[in-house]
Amino acid sequence: MAYNPVSFKKFEKEALKEPNVRLAYEELEEEFTLFAEMVKARKMVQKTQKDVAKQMHTSQAAVARIESGFSQISHSPTLNTLKKYAKAIDCRLTIKLTPEHNNYAI
Repeated sequence: MAYNPVSFKKFEKEALKEPNVRLAYEELEEEFTLFAEMVKARKMVQKTQKDVAKQMHTSQAAVARIESGFSQISHSPTLNTLKKYAKAIDCRLTIKLTPEHNNYAI
């Protein structure tokens, strides 16, 4: 049988048809958004992962793991790590809580 590669979008569309996969994916949506924002901000200030690593006193591979959200331990970066990352890309870390319902004003 010949290997027939599938695009990620096609794979994602098929996988998300499964209710348990969709639920797990939706639970990670905020993390995916955070990591995409990190990469977007880094690119906006025209810094490479290597540049950021130097500022953070770590390796380029560590920055890649931070940006992907996945490591050997498989956990999200700490608040302290996010602060260091933000400083390394000349940004300020801002955290915002948004009510699930419009019944409250923050």
